[in-house]
Amino acid sequence: DRVIEDYLHHSDDGKVKKAREKLLDLRSRWLLSGIKVHLVVLWALLNQGDFRENKGSTSEEKIQFLREKFKVQQLEKIGDQFFDQGFYFVANQFYRAALVDDNPYLHNQIGRCYYFFGEYDQAFNSLREANLLFSKPEFDPCDERLVTHLIYYGDVCAKLRLYDEAIAQYKRALE
Repeated sequence: DRVIEDYLHHSDDGKVKKAREKLLDLRSRWLLSGIKVHLVVLWALLNQGDFRENKGSTSEEKIQFLREKFKVQQLEKIGDQFFDQGFYFVANQFYRAALVDDNPYLHNQIGRCYYFFGEYDQAFNSLREANLLFSKPEFDPCDERLVTHLIYYGDVCAKLRLYDEAIAQYKRALE
């Protein structure tokens, strides 16, 4: 909250000042359609000014911006909150920003976000990477996250007409 507050407070843009006033009003109500206000504030931060209009900001620059403002664990938790509310595009940005090492959970979540946007090729790539990482011996084959991953990986394979691979993933999920 403090980082966002400072960013909004120090901006000279009139639109940002209006957005700040609206956000402060929303914060006082605490809930907006079941979404915690801090999610609304973060969403507003991602969608305002130069950051939203891509004036010199690529997707990778946006991810770098998030990495500078938040710790990896915070990015993952914020991504989970957006994901749980169905804001898959925003969740995907937070997950991608949190992905600084080989974390199968984050690769899985990124793949699931792409799945929900209907971008099955990208979903397949992310889920395949998660599959390789989940296959390492340190992961419990009964872990609920692994089972969920295998089901989504199977679904993506089926969408891409890779039926043999889809069946193999479903069978692994049942083991």
